[in-house]
Amino acid sequence: MLQVSWIRRRDAHILTVDRYTFIADDRFQAFLVEATDTWTLQIKYVQARDGGQYECQVSTEPKMSHFITLNVVGKYCLFFVNSLLFLIFRKNLQFECFLFKFSWI
Repeated sequence: MLQVSWIRRRDAHILTVDRYTFIADDRFQAFLVEATDTWTLQIKYVQARDGGQYECQVSTEPKMSHFITLNVVGKYCLFFVNSLLFLIFRKNLQFECFLFKFSWI
């Protein structure tokens, strides 16, 4: 069974592995959408300190990873996914991790 981890790159903190959360900040949560086999990282009430690079890591051999950089500017979050720039009002943010695809809802 493959495991999916979300890691905050600035401090190499493992945020989640599958449904298990390894950070005391309860704004972070990972969940599986079973119909699409998609793991989602949710950050509630995004704050400026949440900005930085995040890694979605799948326990294949060799390891598969995808990185996303989150920029928090005032009331907005900016980030790139597949060369597209997203600008959203910050409140709740979700990133999805597919085995071979990465996208944002």
